[in-house]
This record gives sequence, structure tokens and C-alpha cells, in this order.
Amino acid sequence: MSSLNKLKLILSSLSILFFSINLSLAETQIIFGSAEVTDGDTIKINKEKIRLLFIDAPELKQTCRNSFEEEYNCGIKSKEYLSSYINNQIVHCNFSERDRYKRILGDCFLKEINNSNINLSMIENGWAIIYRRYYFPKEFLDVEEKAKNQKKGLWEGKFLSPEQWRNKNK
Repeated sequence: MSSLNKLKLILSSLSILFFSINLSLAETQIIFGSAEVTDGDTIKINKEKIRLLFIDAPELKQTCRNSFEEEYNCGIKSKEYLSSYINNQIVHCNFSERDRYKRILGDCFLKEINNSNINLSMIENGWAIIYRRYYFPKEFLDVEEKAKNQKKGLWEGKFLSPEQWRNKNK
């Protein structure tokens, strides 16, 4: 291989690497602001709907049973927990894609509370479960298991997964 061909190959490889790095950097975006809670896994920031990535919360009309076998609206409880957790603080969400409904798929944080991960907090407190249909961080498994063992939130009683409930009721 001639020196010129080697140089072309190196330059070609470098340009591919450069464009790959730029594409991956361009894909990750941040949206932040005051959040309005729509339900247990959806918020709005600046009129943009953001679906909290990795989690699935009960639907607003979904009911569950507590430890006394009493029916309660777990969808509303999940929304209320998320609202009280955010509590009018500024929310920052990292995202790189949207779902089929054009919602941002965001990993969201409260900067004022040590970059607290909102998505993980919903799992940790039992008001959402891992959305296993798609990729999720492995740390979510331990957090969900702990919430389940401590009977937090939904885990206090009995419930259908939100996905099962949607399939049955829509």
C-alpha cells in the first residue's frame, strides 16, 4: 500500500470517528424547567411532554388493592407522589429520542436535591415499576426488589402491571 493510500485510509478513519463522536454528542439533549405532572410517569416542561424513561406507573383510572384488600386509585396516588416529590423544583431531563406519541423519553433529575433521579425515586418508593419491555439500568432491579420487600407504594397490596391493565382496559 502506498503512503498516499495509507494517508487516505487514516484520514477516512479519523473522519468517520469524528462524525460518530459528533452524532453521539448531538443526540443527547437536555430540557429543564418547572414541571407539570401529568401522571405517575409523565411530566410537561415548557409544553413538551416527557415520558420518564425506564419506568411504568399505573394509569390514572387504574385501581389496586391495599394490604386490607381495599380498592384504591393507585394511578392517582402515583401521580400525587410524583407531584409531591418534584414539589415545584426545577427538573432537568436528559434525552436522545422520542416515543411513538412524540413524547421525549427522559431520564430526569432534581438538581436541588443532589441530582436526585426522579425515575429511580418512583421505583424506590413503589409508585412505579420497571418498564421491562425496553432496556433499563441494572441498578433498577435491586431498587425495585427492595421496594417490593419493604411493601412500599403499590407493593403494599395487589396490582396489575400498568401494561397488563392497559391491555385489559383499553
